[in-house]
Amino acid sequence: MSPAAIIFDFDGVIADSEVRANRTLAESLTAIGLPTTYEECLRDYCGHNWQETERRIVQRFGRPLPADFREQHRARAQIRFAEGFAPVPGALAFLDTLGDQPRAIASGSRIISGGMSTAPTAGNAGSRTPTFTSPRRRGSASIPRPASRSRIRRSAPARRSRRG
Repeated sequence: MSPAAIIFDFDGVIADSEVRANRTLAESLTAIGLPTTYEECLRDYCGHNWQETERRIVQRFGRPLPADFREQHRARAQIRFAEGFAPVPGALAFLDTLGDQPRAIASGSRIISGGMSTAPTAGNAGSRTPTFTSPRRRGSASIPRPASRSRIRRSAPARRSRRG
């Protein structure tokens, strides 16, 4: 018995956003006078939700973030995420084996889902993949233009996400 469709989680299954997300956070913090390296972001904030990340930032620097920090950081992240993500090793080869199998890519992240229409979904450029976005918009789906593998850079080494 074959499944009617396959739904993939985007981050950590199809592509890895942690490298780009943590580089962007380091840039955003440094831009407001809180010098932070990429390595520090990986060590201190990787895998945490925004509330925990903000709590840790405030604890580390001893002062609250500016009121518009999250909005400014989100805007910066959307620009960086639109540049593409490193693929999870083996994901593209697996997607190539699916042929015309119906599939979708889902994400609980508003920032990630904003750039998912360029995610790779199959070797044939004619496939169309529904993209289910943030659970805050439960039930919504969009049909993006044919997938482009160029947004997932094959040359970038993927890093396994640290969840905690």
